[in-house]
Amino acid sequence: MRVWAFYLHGPLEADYLLNGELNAQLFLYANEPLEVDIELKVRRVQEDKGVKKVAASKFRGVPLLEGIPAEPLEFKVVPRRPVLIEEGDTILVEFWFKLGEPDFESTIYLAYDSEDAHSQVEFPGIVMPEALLPLFLIAPLLPGLMKVFSSGRKKSVDSVVDPGGAGSL
Repeated sequence: MRVWAFYLHGPLEADYLLNGELNAQLFLYANEPLEVDIELKVRRVQEDKGVKKVAASKFRGVPLLEGIPAEPLEFKVVPRRPVLIEEGDTILVEFWFKLGEPDFESTIYLAYDSEDAHSQVEFPGIVMPEALLPLFLIAPLLPGLMKVFSSGRKKSVDSVVDPGGAGSL
């Protein structure tokens, strides 16, 4: 299930060659200790042609603890080959979580903009103005309460923004 999607640099003012390692440092935690599978996807959004996946990586059995961790979890996504993202396109980063059991009701949090826990995604060769970095992670957080039904059983997922600098899932 996709839980967070963030648009980065769009539409691009010049062509961008995604060539090398994308690094995500995420301060993820939960209301109780658990393990989740996470997939990070990078997509190219073309206004006239739709959305195309350009890179993705899966991370299985990622341990999440209670409370904001002292250090971020680090994830690396490397495209299989260099990918040209053209002028006018937008880069989209998606975070997908495999929730495991159908009746999963834990809450997962992303600390994104605090002095002690600043989640970020770094693209090779892209330099963003420092003032825009917090907007990258907070602007498109999924609002409110989301309920997902799968296989006739209810999955409950919360996605809210905490004024203290944490988004939760």
